[in-house]
Amino acid sequence: MACAGFGTRRQARTLGILGARRYVAALAQPLTPLLGSYIGGKWSIPTVNVSVGFAARGYHVVSVGHRLMPHVGITEVIEDLTDAYVWLRGNLPSILGDAVSLDDSVIYGGSAGGTLAFNTAASDAVRAHPPRALVFLYGGVDLTDKWYHTPQDIPLPPYLLPHADDESDLEAWVMDRDPSKAIMQNPWDDEVPPKASLAALRRHLGMPEYEVTTDVLFRIDAATYLTKLRRITATFLRREKFPDPEAWYAERARWSPVFIADRLDSLPPTYIMQGEDDEYVPLYEPKKLAAKLRERGWEVVEKYAPGGRHCFDWAYTSPEQQGWKDYIDPLLDFVDEKTGKRAAGLTTSQ
Repeated sequence: MACAGFGTRRQARTLGILGARRYVAALAQPLTPLLGSYIGGKWSIPTVNVSVGFAARGYHVVSVGHRLMPHVGITEVIEDLTDAYVWLRGNLPSILGDAVSLDDSVIYGGSAGGTLAFNTAASDAVRAHPPRALVFLYGGVDLTDKWYHTPQDIPLPPYLLPHADDESDLEAWVMDRDPSKAIMQNPWDDEVPPKASLAALRRHLGMPEYEVTTDVLFRIDAATYLTKLRRITATFLRREKFPDPEAWYAERARWSPVFIADRLDSLPPTYIMQGEDDEYVPLYEPKKLAAKLRERGWEVVEKYAPGGRHCFDWAYTSPEQQGWKDYIDPLLDFVDEKTGKRAAGLTTSQ
């Protein structure tokens, strides 16, 4: 479950923690809010409606990477993301000086990154200094749902390398649990030549020496393999550790936002957005989460795009587009309100 395609994105300025990248506010003022961005799949660079949209409104955007499966699972990934949140709070002032307000932070996640963002916001380390808002875009809500474990009729890219007829080489690789082999960045099939130029890939990653190696292509094929078998969730949550069905159900519930909400006593105001024709996350999922948050008495806003597919918002790269006005501006307005920027008159008209 992830979003593919470059869109239009700014080159990153890299920080020395977990591959984090920052996008400096175009309207930086004293106490500029901080937006932490988690993008699903193998992304660690936010889309233009994040890196440009929020920066134009005066936010410092930090895109946080994490170690990738299969060599680590969700426990290690959440550790990476919560460690990054704590590190940013402790170190950004020395990088940005007085130009950042750590108490006005926002956590934003899309696709698998939405599920990770929710888990991060719910962690003890983050709840000690909670964000002002949580943005949840088309992420998995109930990982016990059979949808995430049943193969779907979704178009898949062809393999980029030759593999064993029985795909045993791919199977062996996705079952490797050696964390020392974990990496933090790998492109999708449409980010590498011939679909995209190497120069564009390097620019968007902010890595001028980056090379597309055989290992990179193998990892792309492994992601295709897991998607075909509908085993991404099972791999990420380490299905093999839970042979008992009840234990496996409990582990999936442990990381599911709709169940996590029952264990919390509070949650930041939450903005939920998804396309109504999302092929990776059924529409009933975000609606289930919104109903749960309202049941708990917490603020939630829902926004659904008729005809929108997974990552539909990536098509909106300019405030002049109607889709930006319909879907990106309301999200930005919500975050402005929760960080106090609108009340303080610090935003600009988009």
